[in-house]
Amino acid sequence: MRVFNQDKTIELFNHDLTKGQLFDDEITIQTEAIPFIEEQGYMETLNEFKDENGNVTGKEVKWIVTVSGQEAMPPQEKTEQIKIFIPFLEENAIEAEINRKICEVDELKLWFQWYDMQTIQHARTMRLGMSFNQDINALDFKAESKSAQIKNLKAEIASLEKQLSGQPNHTSYSHENYA
Repeated sequence: MRVFNQDKTIELFNHDLTKGQLFDDEITIQTEAIPFIEEQGYMETLNEFKDENGNVTGKEVKWIVTVSGQEAMPPQEKTEQIKIFIPFLEENAIEAEINRKICEVDELKLWFQWYDMQTIQHARTMRLGMSFNQDINALDFKAESKSAQIKNLKAEIASLEKQLSGQPNHTSYSHENYA
């Protein structure tokens, strides 16, 4: 489906969905009238048939088209379903970025739930004298890195919310679950 700017004057090919939103719409396309054109061409002789005296008694011919004919058609209106791209207002862009960062924090928290299960399984296998199928030191290193990522994301969320709170007509987000 084709995508246009909100005025429907320019077709877009590289729109960034982090900077705006797509909406269903339609455009009307006017086609021009098509005039009648008569087919033109000539007969080409493919074979001649002669009697025993050499007189031509018949011919095999083929019509060779030099100008294709076409039926006349009046102008028409066609409707095409399209999408229009509407850029976010500054406030919407900030809210979208906050939501994206909150989702990132949620993904990291899910990783920590998995990590906690791995540390419990590691402790259990050590207690039972069994081998563990993960490198616990590598997991601990990843946990430190991911913990720092969460801390940075929370700071970025707080900064964006502070920026957003200065916008007129702003409804405050609460990121207390992410602080």
